[in-house]
Amino acid sequence: MKISTEIFIENIEKEKMISSNIFFLFGSDLGTISKLTEIIYNHFAKKNEIEEKQYFDQKYDSFEKIKEFTKNQSFFSKKNFIIIKNPNEKFPEEFNNIKLSDNILIIDGEGIKANSKLKIFFDKHKIFISVPCYPLKKNEKINIIDKFLNKKKIILTKEVYWYLIENISNEYLVLEKELEKILLCKNQNLSVDNLKKILIQNENTKLDNIFFICAEKNKDILLIETKSLINSTKESYDILKNIKRFVQIIASAIEKKECQSYENLTDLYLPKYLFMKKNIFKEILKNNDNFSIIKMFALIQKTEILLRKNTSHYFEITQRFLLNFSKILK
Repeated sequence: MKISTEIFIENIEKEKMISSNIFFLFGSDLGTISKLTEIIYNHFAKKNEIEEKQYFDQKYDSFEKIKEFTKNQSFFSKKNFIIIKNPNEKFPEEFNNIKLSDNILIIDGEGIKANSKLKIFFDKHKIFISVPCYPLKKNEKINIIDKFLNKKKIILTKEVYWYLIENISNEYLVLEKELEKILLCKNQNLSVDNLKKILIQNENTKLDNIFFICAEKNKDILLIETKSLINSTKESYDILKNIKRFVQIIASAIEKKECQSYENLTDLYLPKYLFMKKNIFKEILKNNDNFSIIKMFALIQKTEILLRKNTSHYFEITQRFLLNFSKILK
């Protein structure tokens, strides 16, 4: 049966663990998979059922080796705690050959595809537990944060709330730790400046800052920031994607310049968590037009082509792009 990370952890914390000794942890968030493995281990260790962990990797260990191990009880534990990495697609068919009652199995499904037979088997099973471990979607993150704030009776201003939503981590377990930091400041007036000091800075925040550094035409800071931020082609494409996102926002706002005030356009189009950039955004709207937007999109397209053709020069291409973009952005 499939259970969300949040519900799964709540059940364990409240000692309402669903009766199962087989757990399939899958997804791209390796940190959450590792942490959940530790949480499950600690849960059974409290009951004095286990003492040691045994690892198997199906890239190297045959299923026969795993099966033989499950037949033998540890001298130190009532049950064997087994972690299986890189499980193959035949794994469900081989379960009948395992002595389940005396074994606790963690199947590490990092990187397993959505249409995997393995995933489908565990998702539909009536007893075995399947837990997805992926970065949180925005609505999932908002739900967790809202529940936390309501439970702890923490009231935030609109600006602080949206800054928190956009800048706190998308990884479930990191998110939990970050919210605990906010709890420590419960009796203080939480401001955006305070949050900046206590939160681990989200990569999106750094990318957003690059756009506004370009807008402020601060060449020295831009060169410093790019040295620390651009370490691979991935970062180059991420920067390009985020700049394109802002250009699209500006283009949409500029279309309404004749019928709405700059104040209204800023409130309407600038993402809420960037409220501290309102004055810069207004100036951008005042000083740019459809012609400059065309030039920006042309530069982005040219840079995308250059990156595809000259992958090894990603740093120089991206840095030159940002300097040229800064010149176009009025």
